[in-house]
Amino acid sequence: MKNSSIYFLVLLLSLWSCSENDSDSDIRINPIEVNQITASNKYAFIEDEIFIEIDASGYSVIEVTSEDNVTIEKIDTTTYQITASESTEASIEVQIVSGEFNEIQTLDIEFVEHGVIDFEIVEGIHINNDTTDKIIELFGEPDYTYSNSTNTEERWDYAGLGIRFEITIATGIVDEVRLYATDFDRVFNDESYLSGIYTYEISEDTKIENLQLTASDVINKYGDNYTHKTSSSVDNLHYFDYTDMDVVFFYFSDDIEDYSDQEIPYITIY
Repeated sequence: MKNSSIYFLVLLLSLWSCSENDSDSDIRINPIEVNQITASNKYAFIEDEIFIEIDASGYSVIEVTSEDNVTIEKIDTTTYQITASESTEASIEVQIVSGEFNEIQTLDIEFVEHGVIDFEIVEGIHINNDTTDKIIELFGEPDYTYSNSTNTEERWDYAGLGIRFEITIATGIVDEVRLYATDFDRVFNDESYLSGIYTYEISEDTKIENLQLTASDVINKYGDNYTHKTSSSVDNLHYFDYTDMDVVFFYFSDDIEDYSDQEIPYITIY
């Protein structure tokens, strides 16, 4: 009887040991280690590219996909090029796989177009919504910056592009954009420079470049639902303020009513 008890105890211990070993063998350790997944830019113009770089180890497969209207091209195992043919916001999903394990990360990017859209978006910048971060990523640092007398607004001048952004300092939000149709002499810190010319469309088939748009053209295209005023700060400067479209067209004339063939030197979108 004693020998039977000992045998039974040994048998139980053996079964317990096997069960423990089987349990240990079922544990799988995820071999994937993701150091970082980065995009070269968050924003880009449609003629440019955004590159996704993947720094990871312990994987067998990397998959980069998107359900949005972008093209993804594999450059090498860890580098992917993203392009788009039209303005689009896209989510890029990066899936890193090793057997039964996978790690998924998502990157949000945006491609924008040149030009003005509905007098709400200028060069990809949504007025009264986007901030200086987006401006810098698309255009780099401004050529010149100015603050108003109350230090509440700042103007960012991109002289070579004929664009000036006006920004609320407290929020960093763009609240106004000026586009120049001709070179304007400007002075910054006693340095003289030209404002540059905006060359893209402000609406379908319409440009202001090189003073090709006149006051008559403006009324013929956009109608007569405007406020007609004279500037209080610049001599002989008058304007049509289309408040329903949030855009102002300026012209110079000795007489506010003498505007029919007057050229539009710049516009302001707000």
